[in-house]
Amino acid sequence: MTELERIESLTNSKVKLTVKLHSSTHRKAENMFVAEGVRLAEMAVNAEWPVEYAFISDTAVKNDRAMAVINALREKKVNVYQVPDNVYEKAADTVNSQGLLLVVRNRIFSWQELLRSKTGSAPLIVVLDGVQDPGNAGTIIRTAEALGCTGVVCMENTVDIFSDKAVRSSMGAVFNIPIITEFFFYCI
Repeated sequence: MTELERIESLTNSKVKLTVKLHSSTHRKAENMFVAEGVRLAEMAVNAEWPVEYAFISDTAVKNDRAMAVINALREKKVNVYQVPDNVYEKAADTVNSQGLLLVVRNRIFSWQELLRSKTGSAPLIVVLDGVQDPGNAGTIIRTAEALGCTGVVCMENTVDIFSDKAVRSSMGAVFNIPIITEFFFYCI
């Protein structure tokens, strides 16, 4: 396997963009979010979400699961950057990270996708209205997926479900169930 491209600088444009994506304003402006951790990265790749680029820390290259994700991304021609631990810590949101993060482009789902049932039964949609805690929002999305719901709609006054904490709390369910957010809700 060829070596990964390295980023050494804390002021690299990709590092700066990743840091900005921890803010809701920038996530919406860029239409991207961060998925951090090996499990979330595996789920994003398996669900074939569009990954813009990935960072793996010098420490995490020793992790076989993390490297399996990196190899899958490289097969898909996704740019992967190996970074020193201090650069990774700057880009990451978690305190005790696993050293792997993806910058993922949002997918825009249509109402038809939300209404499409895999089992042929009536669609079942969860509506988040006024949920302000990202942990609760992620848990509801995870529960909706577990119950076989066909989609989730997030109303305007609901927390950004692509925030770092909401994505982590969903345990990857955001990658497996169609979601319409208020930001895209009015555009469809």
